Amino acid sequence: MAAASVLSGATEASLPPLSAAGLSKPPPPPEIFDASGRKLPARLIQVQTVFRHGARLPVEDRGCRDGLATWSPSETDKSAQLQRCGRIRLFEFGSGDALDPAELFSNDSEGKLVGGGIGGRLTPLGLRQAVELGGELRARYVDASAAMCADIGDAFLLPASWERAKRLVATRSTRVERTVYTACGALCGLYPPGAAVGAAVGAAADEAGGASPISELEIGLNGEPPDEFLVLNDAACPRLRELFQQGLRLSAQYLDAEQLDVIATIEGGAGWMVDDARWKLIAYRDWYSTRRAAGKGIPPSVESIAVRLDAATARQMQDIFEGGARFTDAPDATRRESLSLIIGRLWTHILQTMGQPDGTLHLLSGHDWSVSPLLLCVTSHDDPLHAFWPPFCSNIAFELWSTRASDARHPRALAHPASTGDAASHDSGRHVRVLYNGRPIALAGGEPGRDTCTLAEFRALVAPYCVRDFASEGASGGGAALASTTAGFNAEQK
Repeated sequence: MAAASVLSGATEASLPPLSAAGLSKPPPPPEIFDASGRKLPARLIQVQTVFRHGARLPVEDRGCRDGLATWSPSETDKSAQLQRCGRIRLFEFGSGDALDPAELFSNDSEGKLVGGGIGGRLTPLGLRQAVELGGELRARYVDASAAMCADIGDAFLLPASWERAKRLVATRSTRVERTVYTACGALCGLYPPGAAVGAAVGAAADEAGGASPISELEIGLNGEPPDEFLVLNDAACPRLRELFQQGLRLSAQYLDAEQLDVIATIEGGAGWMVDDARWKLIAYRDWYSTRRAAGKGIPPSVESIAVRLDAATARQMQDIFEGGARFTDAPDATRRESLSLIIGRLWTHILQTMGQPDGTLHLLSGHDWSVSPLLLCVTSHDDPLHAFWPPFCSNIAFELWSTRASDARHPRALAHPASTGDAASHDSGRHVRVLYNGRPIALAGGEPGRDTCTLAEFRALVAPYCVRDFASEGASGGGAALASTTAGFNAEQK
């Protein structure tokens, strides 16, 4: 992706929003046609959405001691907001034992920041952004006029009241403070105070006070490494470790002129300094974005190139996730293998869930490193969506729609593989639409102007990235040998 094409004429106003939540109106239902061109009635039968957490403190701040920002423990105090959300029940999948959030996060591995704050923790603003994300999901998927599940319109998934909907919402999170509380906020926004049939509620309800209709926020946690699959996790996967380190090394070795100029401008003007060249851009962008969200001081030299910094970092992130593929002599194979080991177990989970359409909204609370690899797998490599780093609360939703008469029965008794025979007959009449930050995206290889594909086509699109046996497929030497840097690229750079 050429930097000039992305950044031409860029100004401060060109920066992505702080948060992707609450910015998009619900899109209209997709139009699905049969082979003769006849429009078919379609019903929404499942949604899975993977989202990034809200605003947080920087992960670490060594090297940016310019005196313009400190981070105190009080800046992540969300107790007053959380009290209005209802009791939080955390449990690990596969176990019914409750986990205490205070105990779980008391020994956070993130380091102390200047001022004593714990790196990476969600801020009150981040929690409000999560509530806004829940409000956006409510507008998209909750039928505010449906008192009973049988009354839900075809374009919606959930009834108006939490009491009727609670068995149709499944929430899962990584075992990280910021993602767990983002999931809490999303649930509170999905069914905020005052949520009832015909009630006009929105994100402002959180600020207005009042009790949430959700008495218990039930959130399942993924296991600890190596069982975590919602985000890059190289525990017990030597091959992923190799590819990730290759991506880091090559992306830093072959930074383009724009990326190098961004680094030089920041280090020369702000005095920010990270010793490890592989992480410079990512650290500088993190420091900028967290200060911007918190309203803290930012060196003018950084503020003046904020758009360029965001775009330069996004390009490096893409190279890292792809194992530095474009700098190797096997770019397609390297890209596919790296992305599959990073996010392939989540793809397998998503497809298996689609194979059991359940009328449920599945909320998967993760990270930018959850959302971005998924997006890379289903879009063209040069899609403008990759031009900038995903803002806080960025989300990718996989909607499953059906044109099958059997899926229109009350009460949403959906046919499962055991009762329908082979996979082809099971997938027939089911279609997938993918939304990124509330807007339908063009799927790689899809027909222009078409915002859905059949479930079978979607399976084929993501199949190269699915992983079933992580230990076997990620064993050292189990994949292709580490790709070597091409002689032509080396010669061009010298």
